[in-house]
Amino acid sequence: MIGDLKPHAAYKDSGQDWLGSIPAHWGLLRAKRLFREVDERSKTGKEELLSVSHLTGVTPRRLKTVTMFMAESNVGHKVCRPGDLVINTLWAWMAALGVTRDTGIVSPAYGVYRPSDGLETWSSIPCGPGWRRWA
Repeated sequence: MIGDLKPHAAYKDSGQDWLGSIPAHWGLLRAKRLFREVDERSKTGKEELLSVSHLTGVTPRRLKTVTMFMAESNVGHKVCRPGDLVINTLWAWMAALGVTRDTGIVSPAYGVYRPSDGLETWSSIPCGPGWRRWA
C-alpha cells in the first residue's frame, strides 16, 4: 500500500540496479565529484581530539564519556577543519559520520573529506532528510 505512494510527478530509471527508479528531475553524480579526501596530519598532536559517533556526529572527545584507552601521542592524527565530513571507517556501516564544526584531530583510521571546488558547503549537496542531522 505505501509502496504505491509516489511523491514526485515523474520517475526515470537510474541506470543502477541497486537504486532503481529516481525522480525524473534528479541527476546522478559520482561521490568523487562532490568531495575530495584530505590527509593533513598533526605535527604536534596538541589539537582538540574529536570523536565520531553514529549518535552525535563529530564532537570534542572531552565532552564524552569514553572508556577506551588514549594513545600515548596524537602526532600523526588527521586534522579536520569546520565543514569537513569525517567518517569513522570502522563504524561507517552504522552511519558513524558527521560534518565537524570544530578544528581538531581524529584517528588516522578515519576518512576526512572536503567539498570539491565549486561547492561552498556540504549543505549545498542534495541529500536525504537523515543527512541533515549531521550537517
